[in-house]
This record gives sequence, C-alpha cells and structure tokens, in this order.
Amino acid sequence: MAKTAMFLMAVDTVITKTADPNSAPLGKFEGQYILDGGIKYRIEATIIIDFPGDLVETTYEVLGQRTSFNSTNDRALAVVAGTGFFEGQTGYAIVHTVAQKLFGTNGAHINTQQWTLVVGK
Repeated sequence: MAKTAMFLMAVDTVITKTADPNSAPLGKFEGQYILDGGIKYRIEATIIIDFPGDLVETTYEVLGQRTSFNSTNDRALAVVAGTGFFEGQTGYAIVHTVAQKLFGTNGAHINTQQWTLVVGK
C-alpha cells in the first residue's frame, strides 16, 4: 500500500468586503484545511460574522472536500450550521479563487477567495 503525505494548514484571517485587504473588515475566517498528498483537500472552517449590533457572535460552520487546492474553478461547500442570529440555518457556499501568489519554494502562498453563502432555515 502506497504511503501518502498529509498536511494540515490552520487558517485565521480577516474577512473583508472586497478582495482589497484594506477594505472594510466584516469578520473572521478560522479553520483548517487537510491536504491529502496534494490531490484533494478537506475544509472545516468557522466563518465568524462580527458586525456591531445583533450579529455579534454569529457564525457559520462550513465543511467540504474538493480536488486541487489551487483550482481556480468555483466549488461548493456545505454550510452545516449557523449560530447566533443565523441559528439553525444551513445551505451551501460557492467559493471562487480570485488570485493566488506563491512565495519561494516551500509552498507558502496567499489565496484570495470570494465566498457566496446561500443559507436559510
């Protein structure tokens, strides 16, 4: 049986209104990507919406699997739960890679993505 390398990447970043890192912050994206030998990846993430007022402490939990982490095509992931203002909501997220920038030979990169959440009760 062939051995496959597994990699775990932790994500803790600010969600902004546009792809410009200087645009208005909307919340945080925290979670992990598990890469299976570079062939496919699994994501388990929390999208924390942190607007002033009613939406404080509001989250969505996102799960899914997709081939090719560096893919630029749209992909769908499951929104399996909502908390706070979004309690009990489920749906899906369409993820589109806007840009990627690779650094050096160690695989470090910045991946800018646009997420569209389609959710409801």
